[in-house]
Amino acid sequence: LQLTPALCKSLLGEEPTFDDLLLAPGMNDSDSGWHASLRSLLAHHAPELVPEAGTLVRLETSEVDAALEGLEATMPSRRHLVFEALAAHVAGAAGSPHLWGEAVDVAACLLHIATTVQRRLVLDRLLTLLRSIESNRALLTGEQLPRALLGLGTALRASGASETCSGQQADELLRTLLDGHCDEVPEFSRLAVAEKEDEEVEAAAINCLRSLRPRHIPSVSDWYTTGAKEQMRDSGKFYHEVKLGEDFEDFFDPQLGWLTNHFEERDYDANGVGDDKHGWAADGVRNTKWHDGPTDAKWPRPWRGSDVIGFALDIEAGEMKFSLNGEWVDPAQMQFEAAGRSLYPAVSMKGRFVMH
Repeated sequence: LQLTPALCKSLLGEEPTFDDLLLAPGMNDSDSGWHASLRSLLAHHAPELVPEAGTLVRLETSEVDAALEGLEATMPSRRHLVFEALAAHVAGAAGSPHLWGEAVDVAACLLHIATTVQRRLVLDRLLTLLRSIESNRALLTGEQLPRALLGLGTALRASGASETCSGQQADELLRTLLDGHCDEVPEFSRLAVAEKEDEEVEAAAINCLRSLRPRHIPSVSDWYTTGAKEQMRDSGKFYHEVKLGEDFEDFFDPQLGWLTNHFEERDYDANGVGDDKHGWAADGVRNTKWHDGPTDAKWPRPWRGSDVIGFALDIEAGEMKFSLNGEWVDPAQMQFEAAGRSLYPAVSMKGRFVMH
């Protein structure tokens, strides 16, 4: 793999040099990248470190200060440089059929660890690779590459990348490539059955959950309020659970609980469950409980991926209780008055969850 020169030298016990930046991804954009800018600054402050070059402009101090005023320079970390190099390898393998399987595996691994920004980079490089494979489908033989493509499909869905436009394109290409290779990869037929079951469960969930703000289902990366209005009740005792997705580190500002029948459906705004007087919510990330705004409520620990949050409601008694993986959390409980209103389970968050 084409790792950055600085990392390679470090692994060999050698000291990196300034000109190694020339070969680092994103650092050498003709004469306008980081390398050229740093050379210009060094030429003024430490000319002995920079060889003379005819095209190198030596800036005066006032010019340098004016150019840098208000700017904050952030050098990419070594981890980021390695990630970019691996993503570049995925696209670089497009013209080398013998590297396709390896590159597909690398892309799947990168999707699992990528941030939202990095995910876009991986998908862009991945589409280059998949389109090359599609244009040379006659070379798609044997078991190794179809199996790698199958693993990639799992990574696309598990990482949430399949929810994006580029991810959907990649998923469509994968299905086209794997069509006709079921016999070569037995897991593919089992995956098709599992996907059908998942789609049935998802359809049932969509029939139960209703988009409230915004009134359409957004991307998984958008903050979203949804509720089970079919479960609206004005009396009795009720209990439901929300299981947080495994990729919980991508979640922001979860507010889980109940809404009343007076909560208005509308296009996106900043108010979700518990932000106004028409809802109550628990929040184990920011250690708060919500009703017409936040109040401190300490949880035993911050919520994590795969946690199961329990919600108990007694409308006549005016009591709401919350649990974490089966253990009640007393500081989070709330009192309320129904005052003739009906309540139903609801969620505001960015990310994946399942409601039971």
